[in-house]
Amino acid sequence: MAPWRDHPAVRTLDAVLSQGVPLRDIYALVFVPEGIERSGGALPAWLPPGWPDDLRDLREAAALHAWWGEHHAAWMLACEQAAQALDGINLAAFLEPFFGPSVPPLALMPNICYPCLIPLGIPAGHAVIALVPPRVAWGDGEPWPFHEDRAYLLRAAVTAFGQVLLEPHLSGHRSNTSEDARDGLADPVVDAFLGGVVALALEQMLGAAEARAYLLVEARTNGARMLPHVVEALKGYLAAHAAGQYPHFASYLPAFAAYVRAGQERFSHT
Repeated sequence: MAPWRDHPAVRTLDAVLSQGVPLRDIYALVFVPEGIERSGGALPAWLPPGWPDDLRDLREAAALHAWWGEHHAAWMLACEQAAQALDGINLAAFLEPFFGPSVPPLALMPNICYPCLIPLGIPAGHAVIALVPPRVAWGDGEPWPFHEDRAYLLRAAVTAFGQVLLEPHLSGHRSNTSEDARDGLADPVVDAFLGGVVALALEQMLGAAEARAYLLVEARTNGARMLPHVVEALKGYLAAHAAGQYPHFASYLPAFAAYVRAGQERFSHT
């Protein structure tokens, strides 16, 4: 694809990313139900005029259909390996106590093309898609096959799905409080929730040893010393939810946010 790096569609993508538009928002354009050209007022304000036409021209000029066809086997192998890794795991059922019975369809797509090192959750109409890159190998080796590290794929999938599913609840929480969404207070809440939910998923689906290993790595590499306490808070929420105290996580979110902020303050002095 190197000959096309100066194509207007590619230059526009570089400019959009340089302006700070999240990669997730760019991917989400693919899933506009009516198509980019016909979606009318649904298009985001940051979308440059003429970019859909440039993308269409790039698709034809670079013969992308043929290019994807040449690499079809690699994509199918990655999909098969991911399906093998998640065999027997029901993430919709795991997430239901947090987001209610109307959890949308969840789909995982291995991302073996775009050079991205983190999972991305994409809202796609009435579904949620997790774009997950393979785990990077040491040195110059090939990336790890998806089926050889189930814990990695489960962590990535829960993180990506959780990002999208939590956002509507977080927006509602902000609108019902005096908290300024620009002051950064919400980000630690999101990080704490996602980290805690990942630990719960590992414990429930792959065993307590995987969860302990994850918590240890997070504490040592990311300074997430509070994460074990977050896990206990989420277990408390699940117990209260099962008893009928909370219908879903949105009703518990104000208490959870206060708990996270208080914990951050406490751990910042130790």
